[in-house]
This record gives sequence, structure tokens and C-alpha cells, in this order.
Amino acid sequence: MVMDVATLVLSTGISSSVLQPVAERIIALILLKYGKVCDYEDKLLKLEAKMLKLQCMVDDLENKPVSRCCGILVEKMRHTLLNVDDLFTYIEARVGASDYIEAKLKEQVTDMLDTLNYWCQEIEPLFVSERAKLSSSQTLRITGSCSFIDESKVIGREDEKEKVITWLFESQKEDDVDVISLVGMPGIGKTTVAQFVYNDPLVVSKFVLRMWVHVSKDYDVVKIMKLMLECATNKVCKLSHQDAIRNQVKLVLNKKFLLVLDDVCNEALYDWDGFKLLFRFAHPGSRVIITTRSKTVSSIVTSNDHESCLDILSDDHCWGIIKHSLRINVEQRQDLKEIGVKLAENCKGVPLVAKVIGDYLCTKSDKREWDNLLNCDILNLDNNLYDVLKLSYDHLPADLKPCFTYCSVIPQCHRVKEEDLIQMWAAQGFIRAQGARRIEDIGKEYFNELRSRYLLQKSSTGEVELHDFIHDLARLVSTGFCFCLDDMSRFLNVSSNVRHLCLLYQLDKPEVLVDLLKKCCTLTKLRTLKLVFHSVRPLSDLLESEHFGKLFRSFQLLRVLDLSGSGISKLSNLVGNNTNLHYLNLSGTLIKHLPDSICNLIGLETLKLLDGPSIRQWPSNFEKLIKLRHLDYPRQGNLNMPRALGKLTRLETLHTFVVKSEEGYEIGELEDMNCLCGSILIRGLENVTDLKKAEAAMLENKKFLDKLELQWDQQRVPTDQTMHDDQEVLRGLKPHSRLTELEIKGYHGVSLPDWLGNASCKLEKLVVNSCEKLDSLPSLHYLTSLKKLEIQGCPNLKSLPRSGLSSSLENLSISESGIEKQWCEQGGSEWEKIKSISTVEIDGQRIPTPASAIP
Repeated sequence: MVMDVATLVLSTGISSSVLQPVAERIIALILLKYGKVCDYEDKLLKLEAKMLKLQCMVDDLENKPVSRCCGILVEKMRHTLLNVDDLFTYIEARVGASDYIEAKLKEQVTDMLDTLNYWCQEIEPLFVSERAKLSSSQTLRITGSCSFIDESKVIGREDEKEKVITWLFESQKEDDVDVISLVGMPGIGKTTVAQFVYNDPLVVSKFVLRMWVHVSKDYDVVKIMKLMLECATNKVCKLSHQDAIRNQVKLVLNKKFLLVLDDVCNEALYDWDGFKLLFRFAHPGSRVIITTRSKTVSSIVTSNDHESCLDILSDDHCWGIIKHSLRINVEQRQDLKEIGVKLAENCKGVPLVAKVIGDYLCTKSDKREWDNLLNCDILNLDNNLYDVLKLSYDHLPADLKPCFTYCSVIPQCHRVKEEDLIQMWAAQGFIRAQGARRIEDIGKEYFNELRSRYLLQKSSTGEVELHDFIHDLARLVSTGFCFCLDDMSRFLNVSSNVRHLCLLYQLDKPEVLVDLLKKCCTLTKLRTLKLVFHSVRPLSDLLESEHFGKLFRSFQLLRVLDLSGSGISKLSNLVGNNTNLHYLNLSGTLIKHLPDSICNLIGLETLKLLDGPSIRQWPSNFEKLIKLRHLDYPRQGNLNMPRALGKLTRLETLHTFVVKSEEGYEIGELEDMNCLCGSILIRGLENVTDLKKAEAAMLENKKFLDKLELQWDQQRVPTDQTMHDDQEVLRGLKPHSRLTELEIKGYHGVSLPDWLGNASCKLEKLVVNSCEKLDSLPSLHYLTSLKKLEIQGCPNLKSLPRSGLSSSLENLSISESGIEKQWCEQGGSEWEKIKSISTVEIDGQRIPTPASAIP
């Protein structure tokens, strides 16, 4: 490895991702579980104090270059702190146990306190020593980019250069300094494009003063201004008072200038507005270019939408960059050229990677050396490449670091949904609570923040992606804590301290899978086990064997278990031993019966059962899972539902509720489930027969629902009784006013309730489907947010509301209903009601309207 071990072990956000949550749990444990009478409360508090002391020291050393010795010690300390976390998990699960167990817990707390005392003694002298080295060396180091560039080596960025130059010379207000941003993932060429523009002859001739300032992580306005003065005067700035420095900057800005602020990483631009005040004294036509790897920074500083998001290069361009560095004529060596083209593909469009490869191969003409590079970890070739990528990680807030490193447990060949990733973060305790806010809402912010920094990407199908080199970065910064165990690595010695494991099986050899399972059983500290199978053989028999059953005995600390896509048809009853499990994914399996022992998982928060057969038999005490927040099973089909779901009042995800007339399945089960959010389909409403029972669902209190689907059995024969009952039931199912989507299907009433046309209703989409007896719609004129209205299978509906439709309506679709196409054409009886709608379709045929002609 080119990079130092210390760089890896000090880069994983230890201070906030491990220490602080554990300290908070200690306090909660004392106050809520033991109270003031706990006879070893004092030791618990001392344990917290020691951990916070270590936190302060590690916070200071984190992301700084330290000695290998110090790095190794810190790595061991990190594992010790995770052991502390495991201990408190163990204590929490055994509060109130027998005197013997309580005595054992006291011994363990005492031993752990002794261990932390030892680490404090070991790390403190090193801490002082390392700080002294850092402070003495920092004055000697000169780092950062400069404005100079060999333009002949710039390949594939001509279009970006021309776009920025065009923006530089666009006319604008005399007193306005335009700020242009170049944004993209690390290594994509932002600085190169800025240098390319900065040195263009036209730019040089038009700007009297050009200044280049490398900012990086230290966004210090005073330091930036001093560097601007040094660029403008070619003299060292010895001023120290901020006002004096600002006055000098004002003087130099009276010329038409171009200022480049390169690599602005820190999103805490606390004094950007104050810094911009300097531009009030700028000469007209002056410009600022900022390069950043953060979309958040770009959104703060960019003016006039002058943001250029740099995309990856083509493989041909990457090959051109590699060739430019070579000192041999590769065109005369077909064998090397073929390998070179493959290496260009391995660059994945990142020009910095292409440059590193080219520099490495500069004088090498031996085919074997080129071949070896095809299978080499490119991040190990050059410190600069790793440092550039890791800078994005170093600048992450502490709460985001464990979330990013956790992504390394997901193989690059595998995809995971954003929702699943956030739920796994939550299960590991990575998402810190913020008052009454939903954990998943905070997790969504974390995810979007990582996206804005180009560390995560989202595909068109909503799945999470990491660029190959970003995934390599995650793998490196999680060394020793996350591991992917595959067909080849089963022969390696895997650290017993690994906490998060992905088992990747690809070879279609059952004996290999047995080896992998045996290896897994030795890793008793695991908190995550994710199985990923790429096999054409059915593996259900093997995965239900003794080897697989042993997993549940081995992993007492497991928090995330993902068996999705494994094809198993039976879940071992031993799963109930994993009482710390928070997330269980059984999607894509053949499981039809859940074992009763699953009710022992009292901490379970997420249970996923998608993409497989419906569960035919649920555990009899399923309602014991009182911490369950996400229950994800198929929406349609012959769905069997757990009994007495109403006791799970923390449920947030429940996509389908099937109403039955028997106890435990009635619609009144929804009464206290006020945490439900997102969407829900309520099926079987034919089993609700009066207004009072419908009102018992208290849908008006489900404030976090966005979408509601109400469905009756479409096979029923309409009668006077069903018409009356349905009308009463729908009247009692009034949702909260901020609902955005509503679908009514299989309803036998002749009219819809008045609450649907209420002015406070914020519906954006309304679907009325297969309502055979419906003959009128309520006034929709006051639904000022309504954008889409779909009417299908309503043969008795002969006209739209007399009072007209909402002026906000953009899309109207009517099919298999009593409203005919000619009535909606110009001159027809419905024309006045629909002519202001941009998209109107009747039975699949588009009706042109004046609004549709407006571009």
C-alpha cells in the first residue's frame, strides 16, 4: 500500500459515529433503567467521561497525517469502543435479570473501565506528540493548486471551456459581479477546466488583473483576501487586521479582474455574503469562477444559473490522456494498444485516473507490466489520486461519515434502493434523532447531502449507485470494519473485529457456499450480514441446512440481516435468538410461514417481505413487535395480514390494509396508527357496513399520509343496500386536508361526499375507477391544487360538475364512462368546462384545446 495505515484508521468518523451515541445511551440507561439507586452508576458515568476524553483527542487527530504507530493504536481503540457499544447493548437487553447476571454485568463494566483507562494512558502522550509535530510541520508545507497548465495535455474539455468563456463575456448589470461555478465529482477535471479558461489568450487580454486562490477545506475569508492581495501585488501580505486587509483588497479590485477560487469544499460558507460585499467596489465586467465538488456550495455562490456540472469523459478521451503521457509510440505496439484501450475503460471516465495510469506507464514497454495493471487496485498507484478522492470524505460532517463508509458493504455489482439503505443506516444507529422528526426524513437529508457531494448517485430506477472509484474509497476508509466475503476471498484471514459483512456467492458450487458460511460463523461481532447471490442453481436446501442455522447462534449482536433474493423457503426458528436485530429483509424469498420465534425480536423496526409469495401464516403474537416501524409486504394478490395490527402504533410503512369482518382485522384497527406515512391501500371496504365503523379508522388523524387508495370488491353486484352502505362508509373515511393523491375504486355510491370538494383540500391527483353507479361529481372548483383527474369505468356519469373544474387542472383523462368525446369538443356541452385544460383525453383520443396550444 502506498498510503499509510494511519490515514485509513483515522478517517472513519470515530468521534461522532461511535463515541457520542454510546455516551448518550449510557446517560439514558442510568436515568431510564437504573435511576439514582444503581450501585454502579458511578462506574457507568466514569466510563462515559473516559470515552468523551478519548473523543476530544481523536477529534483533534482525525484526518490529519499522523505516524503509523499512532494510527495503529487508534485503530485498536476504535474496536475497543465498539466493544463498549456492544456491552451496553448487552446490558440494555438484560436489565432486571437475575442477581447472578447483574453481578456479571458489573464485572464487565469494571473491566471495560480499566480498558479505557489503559487507552487514555496510551494515547494521551502520543496525542501531545503528534500535535506538536503537526504544528511544527504546517508552517513549512505549501500545498494546493496553481494557475499554470500545459494546455496541450487537456483532452475532452474544449466544450466546457468555451461555455465558461461565453459566460465570462455575457453582458449584465454594471454593478453585478457574475459568479460561475464548476461542479463535479473529485478527479473529474474542475481545476483543469478553470486553468484552461484562466490561461486562454482572450481571457488574459480582457482581464487586467487575474487572481488564483486555492481554498480547499479551510474556508477562511481573511486568508482568502490575503492570498488575493499576494496574487495582485506579488508581495507577501503582512497585514493582520481584517479591516486593513479589506481596505487593501478594495484598492486592487478597481481593475477589471478575474478571480478563481479553486476547490471550495467547506459548505459552511459562513461569511460568503460578507465576502461578496467586496465586489461592490469591483470594476464592471469583473468575474469570479469557483470550482467545487459540492452542489450545495454551487447553489449558494452561483449567479445567473451559470453552473457547469462536469460529466465523465468518453473512453476515447481517457485513452488520449494515457497516450499523451507515454514516451513510447504505442501505435506501433498493437499488443500494448489493446491493453491500453481496456485500461481506458477502467478509468470510468475520470481524467485524473487516466493521468495516473499514463504517468505510471510512462516509460514501461513490457507487456507484462501493462497486463498486471489491468488487475491492479489503481488507488494504490499514486498517493495523489487517493488524497484527491479522500478529501471529499474528510470534509463530510461526522454524522455522514459512517453512512458513507457503510456503503462499502454493498458490492459494486449489486444495487440497493434508497429507502433500504436509509433503513439500514437507521438500524445501525447512524442517524441521530432531531426532536420529533422522523428518522427516515433525517436519513433522506443525509442521502441527499452525500449525493450533492458526488459520493452517492441515484439511477433512473431509484437505486443507489457509487462510481467505481468512490466505492473503492468507501472500501478503503472502512478497512477492518466492513468486508465483502466472496468466492475468492474465502481463503483470506478475515479480522474477527469485522462488524459489517456482505457474503457474495457467484460460482454455483455448493461446497464454496458451505466454506463461506463456515467463515461467517467465526465473525461473532457482526452487526450486518447481507447475502448476495448470483447463482442459477436453487440454493434453498443448502441455506436451510445446519450450516445456515448456525449463523443465528453465532450473531448475538446482529442488527441488520438481509436475505433478500436468497430463494430460501423456510426461516430457521433460531432467528429469534438475534434479539438485537432491527432490520430483516426477506424479500425475493419463497417463505410462506414466519416462525413464532420472530416475535422475540422486540427491537425489530423493519420487516420486508416483497417480491415473493404472500405469507400464509403469521406468528400468533405478531403484535408483540411494538417497535416495528416498517412492514413491507405486497399490495395486491391473495393477501393474508397479521392480526391485531392496531397494537403496532409506531408503524410508519404499511402499504396495504385488508379489512375483514372478524375481530383483529376490522377497520377500527387503524384508529391509533397515526404514524402512518407515505401511501396506503385499504382493501375489502365492502366489509365495512356503516358510518360509525368507518369513522373508527380516524383517517383524518393520519397527518403524514400523502396518498390514499380506497378499494371495494369489484366483483360485487350492486344493490340498493350496497349503494347506501358505500355512500355512508366513504363519508366516514374523510382523510386529512393535506392529502395529495386519492383513488376510489369499486365504489357503489351514486355520489361522492362533500368533503371531496372542500376548499381546504390540497389534492393534486384524483382517480375515480370502476364506480358503476356514480352519476355525479361534487364541485371541484375549489380544489386549487388539483392537477390531474382520471375517471374510468363510470358508465352512469354523464357530465362533469356543473360549477366546472379547478383552474389548476392540467390533465383530464376519461375512459369507459358516460361522457362522450363529442361533448368535450368545441361547441359540445362540456367544452366550456375543459377548454382551459392543457391535456384532455377521452377514451384514449386527445382533444385539442386552446390551452394545449400554449407551449
